[in-house]
Amino acid sequence: GAGVGRDTLYFQERFETVAIEVSEHLVATMDERGVRDARHIDMFALREAFDRDRFRSALVFGTQIGLTGSMQGLREFLGDLAHVTTPDGTALLHGYDPDREATEAVLGYRADPTPGLAFRVYHTEYAGEYETLLFRLFSPDRLREATVGTGWELADLQYGSERTYTAALRKV
Repeated sequence: GAGVGRDTLYFQERFETVAIEVSEHLVATMDERGVRDARHIDMFALREAFDRDRFRSALVFGTQIGLTGSMQGLREFLGDLAHVTTPDGTALLHGYDPDREATEAVLGYRADPTPGLAFRVYHTEYAGEYETLLFRLFSPDRLREATVGTGWELADLQYGSERTYTAALRKV
């Protein structure tokens, strides 16, 4: 989700921006910080929350694609994202590359015998509530594979660090 709205505050000064976040507390924080359109929405409920072709672009940053949990989950998410973006839509997705050796040092990293895949598992506690987060890590090749049949293709890929990448997707 959009977290506390740092990126949203920047983007909303340049173009219409909708921030989605699954945490009610973080939506309230965004409201307090001046985010104009912060919504309590699960990123896995895009079709239910938005009309077809609602957005021209989407930013899925902070390695959130890992929350899809599996190749099938990633395909479903990409299909939903295609539904809510225009025919000329674009998307930027941020992820950890499990094929990079540096990724093994990430907190909660777990190897997977399947090439191009790994996990990241960690536990959080906030206000007495505990949660275990499971992220699936996809290599760029696995991301490219997941786009097949979703309405997207991998247009470009840039590494932001020795372990993370940003993938630019475009509609096909």
